[in-house]
Amino acid sequence: MFSEERKTINEIDAELKRLFLLRQATVLKIAEKKFNANLPIFDGQREMEMKDRLTADLSGEDKAYYLSFLEHIINLSKLKQAQFIEELEKNTKL
Repeated sequence: MFSEERKTINEIDAELKRLFLLRQATVLKIAEKKFNANLPIFDGQREMEMKDRLTADLSGEDKAYYLSFLEHIINLSKLKQAQFIEELEKNTKL
């Protein structure tokens, strides 16, 4: 009944997974550079610009839902950076 739609969703989910993992790997590279430059994880200006840029062409519910999705990804990225930097700090104190 929904086989074509579910096939499409499965393909989209696989691509989202691949992109998420690529994003997380890139986040770690950024975290290492922030650590070495003694920069904070949170950059409010960057976040605001990113959200504005990525939602500029959206409106209504689509914009609200995508913004929520984006905020979850950003929060996971900040968490990943914080954990990685914590490990780097522990290793430099040894």
